[in-house]
Amino acid sequence: MRYLFVRADVELDCTLDYLPAIVGSTENGLKIEPDYPEAMELVSVTHRDIEMIGFLADYVVRDIQDEALALFKQDMRRQ
Repeated sequence: MRYLFVRADVELDCTLDYLPAIVGSTENGLKIEPDYPEAMELVSVTHRDIEMIGFLADYVVRDIQDEALALFKQDMRRQ
C-alpha cells in the first residue's frame, strides 16, 4: 500500500505491507501460539527521492503504520 504521510509541511511517501490478523493455535483448550492483531508494516519511506526509514523515530513509524491501517480499514468498509 502506498500512503502519503504529511506532518509540519513534510511529505513522506510510504510503502506498507498489510498483515492480516492471525489467531494462534490451541491444543486441548490451551493456547500454544499467540494471537496477532492486523497491522501495517512500514517497508520504505522516501522524501524527495531519499530513503528515510532509518532516520525516523519509533513514534513516527508507529504513527505512519497506525494511520495507514485506519485508512486501509476505512477503504475496505466502503467496498
